[in-house]
Amino acid sequence: TIHTLQGSEKSVIIMSAALSIKTGKKTMDWINNNHELINVAVTRAKEKFIFVGDKEAIDKLSGEQSDIKILSDYVHSKGEVVVPKSEAVIVYDFSNDSKNEKDFFETVQPYFNRRGSKFKVERNVPLKQAIKGIKKEDLFLFGRKEFDVIVKVLVRSRLRRAFYRTIVAFEIDGGEHIGSQKAASLDRQKEEVCRLYGIKLIRIPNSAVKDYVAIISLFETATRGLKDFDKVYSQMSLFGED
Repeated sequence: TIHTLQGSEKSVIIMSAALSIKTGKKTMDWINNNHELINVAVTRAKEKFIFVGDKEAIDKLSGEQSDIKILSDYVHSKGEVVVPKSEAVIVYDFSNDSKNEKDFFETVQPYFNRRGSKFKVERNVPLKQAIKGIKKEDLFLFGRKEFDVIVKVLVRSRLRRAFYRTIVAFEIDGGEHIGSQKAASLDRQKEEVCRLYGIKLIRIPNSAVKDYVAIISLFETATRGLKDFDKVYSQMSLFGED
C-alpha cells in the first residue's frame, strides 16, 4: 500500500486509483480527505510513475479541486496514455463453459436424475452428437456448433432397439447476445436446425439459471404433445414422480 512507501523510494511506482463508476460517495470522500497519500505515491518515484485509473469515472465522481482528479488530468495531458485491449473472449459457436452454464446444469440435474433412465441431460454437446442422423448438408450448412445443455428422452419401439432422442436444447444467454448481429445470426441458425429436427429450443437468461421452478415449468410446457414423449410425461409432475 501507499503507506508502506513513506521514507523510501522506488525506480518505478505504479499507483491504481481503484475507482469505478460504481464507487460510493463514502469511498470518494475518504480519498479526497487523504491528500498525503497521493503526495507520497507521486514523490516516491525516482524514474517512472504509472497511474492506472478509469478517467471517465474519476471525472464523474470527483470535484474540480480533487487531488485524484488533478493527478488524473495531469497524467492524461502530460504523460503517455495507454488504453489496454479488452481481454474478454466471446465464443459464439461453442459454449463458453461459464459459471452460469454450470449453475444451470446443477439446477436441473436433480429433476432428471430422479427419473432414472427415462432421460439423459448433457452439457456442451456438438450438433452432430445432439442430432443423430443429421443430414450432411445440414451439418455443413449449420457448422460445428454446440448446445449448452440438451435433454434426451428414452424412446422404445417395437421395430428397433430403445434409443435416446434429443427433445430439448437449452441455451444460456448472456450479454454477448445483446446488440450483436453475429450472435443474433448464430442464434437464428440454432433455432432453424432445432425446427428442422423437432427439437424445442429454450433460452434462459443468465439471471434465471438458478430458478428451478421457472426452468422446469418451461420445460414441461414446451414438451407437452411432443412425439415419443407423452407416455413418459404423463407419469411426471413438476417436483417428482406421481
